[in-house]
Amino acid sequence: MQEKLRPAIRKKRPGLLESGVILLHDNAPAHRKHNVVELLSKWGWEVLQHPPYSPDLSPCDFFLFPSVKKHLRGIRFDSVEHIEAACNQAVRQTDASGVSSGIRGLVNRWQKCKDIGGEYVE
Repeated sequence: MQEKLRPAIRKKRPGLLESGVILLHDNAPAHRKHNVVELLSKWGWEVLQHPPYSPDLSPCDFFLFPSVKKHLRGIRFDSVEHIEAACNQAVRQTDASGVSSGIRGLVNRWQKCKDIGGEYVE
């Protein structure tokens, strides 16, 4: 991981590693492995955790899935392959600026959740 991740980030996002990385991921077992946690700490990356399932705070549930559902609403599919193709197209059509604003909006939602003691955020 160490040999591949940093060079890939440098190639795709020059300057990102120098500006400070904040990593958001779920509590999947692979993300909690000692060597992963140790490496991210060594690199000085801030890791933001969120509950295993919290639709009001999960990035995909918050902005990606509604966008995909909008593209797929009302369509009848003949096969799993047609569903997969339509989902892939819907994800590709998701506006990058919408994704960015959705992620930035998570900060406000997390703060609201914290302010109300972890309750569901509308």
